[in-house]
Amino acid sequence: MTFSQMQKTVKRKDMWMNQTLTLIISSAIPTILVGILLFHYEHKQSTRYAESEGRAKTRKQEASVTMELQMATAKLSFANAKALQRGHANGEVEEGIRAYEEAKENYYDFINRQAINAIDEIKY
Repeated sequence: MTFSQMQKTVKRKDMWMNQTLTLIISSAIPTILVGILLFHYEHKQSTRYAESEGRAKTRKQEASVTMELQMATAKLSFANAKALQRGHANGEVEEGIRAYEEAKENYYDFINRQAINAIDEIKY
């Protein structure tokens, strides 16, 4: 084999290596881009999910506190009705007032916690 033939063989191998490398790189670029885009999308979705879970937890707490306040109000109303029916209070009214005051305090605590959280979330 002559020197020029060896050079041609080396050039063919180099050309084949360059074509192969170009093919591999051009095949990998779309895969890498799609992977980056999917990672970004998944990160945004997980952030949205966490925010949604936080709002759901807050709504659950609010419903619980509101239900407690409604039950205390109903208890106080029932105690007043019984006291009017009998013509005197038999301790139910005081118990209803205590339940109402406790529920009202819990509700105000919840509202204040929400206000503090809203203030903390304000970005300056």
